[in-house]
Amino acid sequence: MSDDLVISGGGTVRVETSALGEAALRLRTVSSELHAGLRDLACVDRLIGPALLTADGSTGLLAAELAMDDAERSLRAASDRTGALLGALSAAERTYSLAERAAHGLWQEVSAFLAYGVGRALPLMLPFLAPIAVGVGAGILLTPAREALAAAFSRWAMVNSTVVSDPAFVIALRTVVGAVDDFGAGLIGAPPELQRLAGDEGLGLVGLATAARVVLGIANRAGALEETRVSVEPVGAERPTEPPSGWRDRAARIPQGEVPIRIERYTVPGEPDRFEVYIAGTQDFSPVAGDDPFDMTSNLSGVAGLGSGSERAVRQAMEQAGIGPGDPVVLSGHSQGGLVAASIAASGDYSVSALFTLGAPAAEVPVPAEVQWIAVEHDDDLVPALGGNWRGDDAVIVRRRVFDGEPDREPFAPAHRRDRYVETARLLDGSADPRITAIAETVDPGSGARGTSRLYDARRL
Repeated sequence: MSDDLVISGGGTVRVETSALGEAALRLRTVSSELHAGLRDLACVDRLIGPALLTADGSTGLLAAELAMDDAERSLRAASDRTGALLGALSAAERTYSLAERAAHGLWQEVSAFLAYGVGRALPLMLPFLAPIAVGVGAGILLTPAREALAAAFSRWAMVNSTVVSDPAFVIALRTVVGAVDDFGAGLIGAPPELQRLAGDEGLGLVGLATAARVVLGIANRAGALEETRVSVEPVGAERPTEPPSGWRDRAARIPQGEVPIRIERYTVPGEPDRFEVYIAGTQDFSPVAGDDPFDMTSNLSGVAGLGSGSERAVRQAMEQAGIGPGDPVVLSGHSQGGLVAASIAASGDYSVSALFTLGAPAAEVPVPAEVQWIAVEHDDDLVPALGGNWRGDDAVIVRRRVFDGEPDREPFAPAHRRDRYVETARLLDGSADPRITAIAETVDPGSGARGTSRLYDARRL
């Protein structure tokens, strides 16, 4: 298991691993000590002037003066070397970032071109693919076959957990998801120039959300992925709570199980109340909407930007908790909960001071640049890849590879588990990256804050 974090974004072109950050911190400490030594030498040197050397008449003070001159030259040389190392380290970070961005842009161009070509060629391949399409369609339409397909997929995922947790597979999946709009454009015969202008590589008018809406429309005709109204009720009474002590504490407060929403209110004398909203991930993986709005229907509706049942549930809970448009609120969510949190932040309906997402498929959600966003993603977790490609560098993206070797033999996506992200959040608490520390200071309600916490349950009607 790796403890190395890679931190990028935050409105800069700087990419920093935790190893580079620690090296830079040590160099800055050394530089500070060297400057302090130079100041001390200068103070002593002022005490031993020419008059004192002449009056003393001995060689002791002269030897001390010469030794201090030698020490000053050595300290200045060391200080210059340290400054040069810091400059080289900063240049390496920028070069790494620019190279990563250039490679990513080139890869997007190539994948879009290939996806468009596959879309144009697909009609010629339909005679060979038609039997497979008929079989899959029958499985979706017929309930017994649908259940058999779900069971088969579950068995496949368990056997192939190593495959789906491979970072190369995750990169490939993100590439495919990010190019799905180009595939669709090729399929309908749209001019490639028009797709390039309107797609992710151009104005961004069409993309993953467009493709998700098409899938929803097709699935709705088959009786799947249909949205419904939702209702929300508080669970139990308000309980006193302390402010979260860091990113790990925030991650650990995200609910698990049947009650998906937790809201905390913090009161500080002379200041407006602050709120923390914690949102759970997917609870129901069926393609047919049941009682729980945190399901696959909400996942696809959220990616499509159509307002999911889970998002409406969180909004209802926020209203019941007394959160108004001008109240400062921090949104934290895991998986689908992170997608919901990003969608609410993107709406502009609330005064979101910070957004903290863990393993969320939310890369293409248009969150405003003024919302401070820390997005934690595991390199061996395929769920964030389902959100497509990151379009900008406003979010601070924290990446980590959970498994150095073979992953755990778990049913599906072991790196996506919430406890794995809690561990990454613990490592994030130890980061000296200025982007992380600046956001941490912003969301801290202060030691004098008094807090209450309440859970909220959500159901589809």
